[in-house]
Amino acid sequence: MLVAGVLLASFCFACLGNMFSIMPTNLPATVNMISAVVKFPLVSISGVFIPLVDLPAWAQVVAYFSPLTYLTDAARYCIEGISRFHPVLDLLVLACLAALFLAISVMSHRRTMPRRV
Repeated sequence: MLVAGVLLASFCFACLGNMFSIMPTNLPATVNMISAVVKFPLVSISGVFIPLVDLPAWAQVVAYFSPLTYLTDAARYCIEGISRFHPVLDLLVLACLAALFLAISVMSHRRTMPRRV
């Protein structure tokens, strides 16, 4: 279960990173800046440091859109035996988010590729 979760999450974050590289730019710093603005808050609200139940209601809602939330939940289930969501749901959401990020990045790269060549 943990191996499947880590593999799915790795693919999901790779697709998310691919989405950040859509902008046709000559400066890699631009892509890194956008990536940092999105990824750092996700780490803070994904239940890694603070459990989801201790977060404010608005942060809990935002956390449900983070793939890291579901990886953290799956890892907690494998290590501690407790989880907020069903473990199969964690893997399913990770797979769905990976497919969504991949589809968005493929469609967007098709549109912006001629400007980069």
